[in-house]
Amino acid sequence: MKRDQVLSEAARIISGSRHDDYGPASDSFKKIGDLWSAYLGDRTITSLDVSNMMILNKVSRTLTSPEKADTYTDICGYAALCCEIMTEKEKSNG
Repeated sequence: MKRDQVLSEAARIISGSRHDDYGPASDSFKKIGDLWSAYLGDRTITSLDVSNMMILNKVSRTLTSPEKADTYTDICGYAALCCEIMTEKEKSNG
C-alpha cells in the first residue's frame, strides 16, 4: 500500500462511519479518559493521553503482525484525530 493510500484510507475511516457511529473524537476520547482515570483512581487521563496510548496499542500490534496495513492506517487516524483535538483546545484557550 502506498503512503497516500494509507492516509486517504485513514481520512475515510475517521471522517466517515466511525464519526457517524461514535460521534466526535473529542467526546469519545474524553469519555475513554474519564473511564481510564476512574479505573486507575490516582491520575487524570487526558484526550492526548488516550490518543497516544491508542497509538501505542497499535504499535504493539506491529510487533506481532508487522505486515497488517490497517494497523498503520489506524495509527495515522489516531494521530490526525489528536492533532484536531489539540488544535481545537488551543483555539478555545487562546
